[in-house]
Amino acid sequence: MKMTKKMKELNIQDVILNDLDKLLKAKSQHNGLNINDVVEIGAYVGASVLRQRFKSTQKINDKEINGVFGVIGNFYVQSFKNNFSQIEFDRMLKRSLELLQTPSFDQDCLVFFDKILGLTPNNK
Repeated sequence: MKMTKKMKELNIQDVILNDLDKLLKAKSQHNGLNINDVVEIGAYVGASVLRQRFKSTQKINDKEINGVFGVIGNFYVQSFKNNFSQIEFDRMLKRSLELLQTPSFDQDCLVFFDKILGLTPNNK
């Protein structure tokens, strides 16, 4: 999600948790939530945070990647217990890295978030 001035004042963990909470709630209220949705939302949130970081610093290190996905993974394990395993975590990480390699990622990310939040029609 696009960083607002208020979000810049929050630490990165708070931003991630806020985004996950908002998107997961919106998705579950609109048309239900399944494990594939959880993986996809985590992938987009992780990729978005890393992309914003890269835009501001022009580099990303392994510690930052591990930190971002550690926050997401911990949140998911706490929230979904046995329904979110290492298999789902690996799928999410792989998907996130695929997303970051897409030339249209910035636009795709906005469309993905807007659909979940009900800001654009859901074409599924």
